[in-house]
Amino acid sequence: MEELNKESTILREEAIENDLKCGPKTDLDINDDKKFRRMMSNRLSAQRSRIRKTLHINDLENQVKDLQALNSILSPRIDREKQQQAMMQMENDFIQQKLGYLTQLSERSNAEIEEKKAEVKRLKDVLHKNEEDSLMSCVNWDTELEEIMYMSHYDQSSPPPMLD
Repeated sequence: MEELNKESTILREEAIENDLKCGPKTDLDINDDKKFRRMMSNRLSAQRSRIRKTLHINDLENQVKDLQALNSILSPRIDREKQQQAMMQMENDFIQQKLGYLTQLSERSNAEIEEKKAEVKRLKDVLHKNEEDSLMSCVNWDTELEEIMYMSHYDQSSPPPMLD
């Protein structure tokens, strides 16, 4: 901006000197000093505007060059990142499928374990019942044996005493 002010000051002085030496370059009849100064001010303002426009265009062109350079650097990087993302997506899909398979396998194993536990409980119950039945049959067999021995201990002619 400082550069612009210096240039506009130089241009203003040159324009005023030129107009004073050669006279105004328009067909207008300018006798009034105020009008002349206003016209000079407008010319200088237009010149400053053209200079600002040129500087702005140069700045925009430099920005375009910088952005194009940055784009040429970033484009391959973006392509690599896209490829890596695609590979990671494929890996994620594979892992998801594997997880689904292992989940099903685990559920089946858990169901089999529960079935085996139920079978073990049932067999334990059967064993326990058989043990009880066996114990009861032993008790009955002991009772029958006692009665037989008791009966054989007495003579057949006399009636055996009553058991309580």
